[in-house]
Amino acid sequence: MATAPARAYAATPTVGWASTANNKTTPVFDVQAGDLIVLVAFSEDAQYTLPAPTWTGAGAWTLRQSVVVSGYCTAYLYTCVVTATATGRTISMSRSGGQWSFYASGWRNHGGLGVSGKANVNSGAPALNLATAPNSAVIVGNSDWTANGSAHSWRTVNGTPIAETSRGGTAGTTYMCYSGYSPDTGPAGTITFGMLTPSTQKYSIVGVEILGTADTAPSFEWDAVFEPDVVLTSTLTPAFAWDATLDPDAALSAGVVPAFAWGTTREVGVGLSGSGTPGFAWDATAAPDVELTGSTAPHFAWDSVADVDVSLSGAQSSDRAWSATFGVDVELTGAHELGFEYQTNLDAGVDLMADLSPAFAWDAVFTPDVGLTGTISRGRSWYSISSVDVDLTGTIAPHFAWDATFDVDVALSDQPQEPNMAQPSPDWNLVLLKWAGVRLDGTPCTGQLKFTYNGAGKFMLDDDPETPLSIYTAELSVQLVTKMVLFEGVPREVGYAEIWVPASNDPDITGAGGTYTCTEKLDGSVGQAPFQFVADIDAPDGVIWLNKVEHVA
Repeated sequence: MATAPARAYAATPTVGWASTANNKTTPVFDVQAGDLIVLVAFSEDAQYTLPAPTWTGAGAWTLRQSVVVSGYCTAYLYTCVVTATATGRTISMSRSGGQWSFYASGWRNHGGLGVSGKANVNSGAPALNLATAPNSAVIVGNSDWTANGSAHSWRTVNGTPIAETSRGGTAGTTYMCYSGYSPDTGPAGTITFGMLTPSTQKYSIVGVEILGTADTAPSFEWDAVFEPDVVLTSTLTPAFAWDATLDPDAALSAGVVPAFAWGTTREVGVGLSGSGTPGFAWDATAAPDVELTGSTAPHFAWDSVADVDVSLSGAQSSDRAWSATFGVDVELTGAHELGFEYQTNLDAGVDLMADLSPAFAWDAVFTPDVGLTGTISRGRSWYSISSVDVDLTGTIAPHFAWDATFDVDVALSDQPQEPNMAQPSPDWNLVLLKWAGVRLDGTPCTGQLKFTYNGAGKFMLDDDPETPLSIYTAELSVQLVTKMVLFEGVPREVGYAEIWVPASNDPDITGAGGTYTCTEKLDGSVGQAPFQFVADIDAPDGVIWLNKVEHVA
C-alpha cells in the first residue's frame, strides 16, 4: 500500500488553446523544493513543433514523451523537479504559427516519476495503457486532428472518471485538445487511460505516472524484564510504549492505534491488551488471573490492586478514572460517555455501573450485594429505600456525587422517599399533592399555595369506636421552594411545593366526598384562577400533580 501524491497547483496561459500568439506565459504561482511539475502541450499540426518550456524557477525541464507525426496534432509531455522554494514563478513557451498552448500542474508528497507512454491512432476512442504502481497519480493529455467538438467523456480509473483540467481548440476546423488526471490509481496493475467519447478521434495521447509514497511501519518501544514464556506483540500503527516486569506466561499486546502506555508488575497468567484508540494508561499490580482491557476511544486511566478474578473494562469515550482495591468477584464497567470516576473498597459481589452521560463520581465502602446504577443523563438525585442507616444522594445536574456506606441490601429510587407519615387514624387515607412551575422567563416561581376543603360541613369524622377522630377543615398554606425536579427524565429547576391532605373520597370518613380548592399566590405573576379538584384516594402512587389534575366545575 501507498499514499497517493497531492496535486498542489496548476497553471496555463490565459489566452487559451485556440490562440496563435507566438509567446505564451502562465499567471504566477508558488513552488516548494521537491515539487514535481508535469506539463502537457499541443499544437494543431506536426509542422508546428514546440520547443522546451522555460520558467523563472529553479529546476530543469526534461522531455518525457512526444508525438510529432504528419497528419496528426502534436502532443508533448515535460517534467521538472523544483530545486528551490520560491513565490511568484511563471512558465513560458514560444513558437511561430498555428494554434497551440500548454497546461502544467505541480505535485507534492510524491515518490518520484513512474512509467510514461504515448500513442497515436487514426480513428478511435483515445486510449493509453500504463502498468502503474499502487496508489499513483497519472496525468494524461490528448489532441484530436478531426477537431470533433461534440460531447466528450473520460475513462474511469479506480471507480472515478479521470478529472478534466483543460479543453480547447477550434471545433470542426483546426484541432481539439484535452488534459486530465487520475488522483489515485488504486491497486497496482495495467490501466487504460484516456477518453470514451468522441470515439472516432484521430488522436495523439501522452501520459505519465507520479508515484505515491510508501506507507512505513510505525515505531514501537518496549522496555521489559521477563522470565520465561513471555510474548510482546504489536500489530498496528503508530506508537506503543510498554514498560513491564513479568514472570512466566504473560503477554503484552497492542491491537490498534495510536498510543498505549502500560506500566505493570505481573506474576503469572496476566494479559494486557489494548484494542482501541487513542490513549490508554494502565498501572496495575496483580496476582494471578487478572486482565486489563481497553476497548474504545479515547482515554482511560486504570489504577488497581487486585487479587483474583478482577476485570476492569472501559467500553466507550471519553475519560474514565477508576481506582479500586478488590477482594474477589468485582467488576467496574463504564458503558457510556462522558466521564466517570469510581472509588471503591469492596469485599464481594459488587457491581458499579454508569449507563449514561455526563459525569459521575462514586465513592463507596460496601460489604455484600450492593449495586449502584445511574441511568439518566445530567443531574439525578438518588434516595435510599432502606430500613438501615444509608446515605446515598446525588446533587443537581450535571455532576453526580455518591457517597455511601452499606452493610446490607439497599435499593435506590430517583424519587424523594417521604417519611412513612402516620395516618390520623387507621381508617384515614392521605394523598400527596405536588405542584411545580416556572415564570415566562424560565425562572422558578415563588410564593405560596392555599387549600380549602369544600365538604358538607367544617369537620371530617372517623367514627370508629376504637379510634374516633374529627379533623377541622381549616385553610392550609404551603410555601414554594426552589428545587430540581425531573420531568420525563430531564431535570428542571422549578418552584415546588407538596402537602399531604385527606382523600376526598375516603369511604370510611364521614364528611368526605367534597372537593378541594387550590389558590395560587405567586410573587410577581398572576397564576391560575382558583380551581377545584378531587383528592382521589386511588391516585397513582398516592400522588397528584396539581399542574395536571382535572379541574372540577
